[in-house]
Amino acid sequence: MFVPFALVQSPAISADADVSWRRDLTAFDAELAKRKGDFAAKRLFIECKEDVKQILSHLHDLDQFGRSFWNAPHAHGYDGTPAEQTFFTAFRPRIALLDAENLRTFKSLLDRWGWFDRISWGDAADEQAWLLTQHADEDLPFQKGVLTLLEPLVKTGETNPSNFAYLFDRVAVNDHRLQRFGTQGYCTGPGTWTPRPIEDPAHVDERRKAVGLAPLGDYIASFKNICHEDQTELALKNLPLPGRTP
Repeated sequence: MFVPFALVQSPAISADADVSWRRDLTAFDAELAKRKGDFAAKRLFIECKEDVKQILSHLHDLDQFGRSFWNAPHAHGYDGTPAEQTFFTAFRPRIALLDAENLRTFKSLLDRWGWFDRISWGDAADEQAWLLTQHADEDLPFQKGVLTLLEPLVKTGETNPSNFAYLFDRVAVNDHRLQRFGTQGYCTGPGTWTPRPIEDPAHVDERRKAVGLAPLGDYIASFKNICHEDQTELALKNLPLPGRTP
């Protein structure tokens, strides 16, 4: 269930900030409802391959739409204020519900069709399926299962090897283990990002190159305009990763 919209406000929230966070939440609710309604009207079927491509693309678009709002407080000038916390208190349950709905549908597609490999389904489907898995952090066993599924497909070119690297690291971090490619980290200040601990860090760039990733130093530098002083680690974790499909 969503957190009730009419929350008790702190006197410290300015009038402008109060308007801003409410406007952002209203915009999210309205646009999400419209997108869902418009798509439901298409009456697509899970047994039809072309319909499944549209469903998968729709789930991906909802995923990215929801995550675009993590930056709303910064974009609209109320980050670092009490209004930011008020916004996230109401927004987090919404994105959690959206993710849960997306994952249920995505799992039903996988149960019927298996992985959406590049050869049979195209690069876009492989990318969309990976991103939905990458964001399924509340279901680590599912992420582990997909990682096992993808490992042999990397060798045959049926899935993007850099995506596999991102998922490998995501699973490792979620499982409290060392990551291998240095893709997972968090903001440590304005314009600065730090990777979580990496196994054999001296050879990380060799491993990154093998899966088509830029050197770790370049990757760290790419967060210069993403990390803000007041940005939470949770917000960063759910933003689209630099260099990935937006």
